[in-house]
Amino acid sequence: MRLLISAVANEHFGARIAAVDPSIERVVMGTDGTIRDLDGTPVDPDRPIDVAWGSADIFIEGGPARPFLAFVREASSLRWFQSPAAGLDHPMFGEVMARGTRLTTTHVQSVAIAEFVLRAVLDHFHDAPAWWAGHEQRSWDRRPFREVYGTTWLIIGLGAIGRDVARRASAFGVHLIGMRRHPTGTEPVHEMFAEGSIPSHRSCASRRST
Repeated sequence: MRLLISAVANEHFGARIAAVDPSIERVVMGTDGTIRDLDGTPVDPDRPIDVAWGSADIFIEGGPARPFLAFVREASSLRWFQSPAAGLDHPMFGEVMARGTRLTTTHVQSVAIAEFVLRAVLDHFHDAPAWWAGHEQRSWDRRPFREVYGTTWLIIGLGAIGRDVARRASAFGVHLIGMRRHPTGTEPVHEMFAEGSIPSHRSCASRRST
């Protein structure tokens, strides 16, 4: 099996992949989009690649996101694409699956994004810029702020990210309303609605999450 990964992913995880299965042949895409063997030899474009692991680093500035995804889109030999994204909304994913390539997604970012959401809410309710400006000016004036406790949130999409946001918001005493295409009844919210069925009179702070 031939596996395409980024140079960054190979540096961090190559040894672990080899330890799991030494027969896996790794080929590496550099930041310029060139695919090479581990010894640095350019890979013949006609050589089939079976699996592509799209790690999150390809989207970092300077990463090979465009050539990597272009390869995934065009490689007829590809049997499996591990996407770095959580969702499947982009039309490219439909094209890849229609071709018969297995597609899997990842939810490793859900904790980080959920924590970002909570920080953003607290920054907004507590007017963090004013607090930090006062701190820098050594001004300790009292400032009004709004408590998160007792507020109502609407979380649209209760996938991995939405669930992690809900769990953390619940610890603040938030009333949680969830909406998703196909509710399961296991979502960590107080009220759950199918997409488009929430009463229009609801007054909620909303946060979209996939």
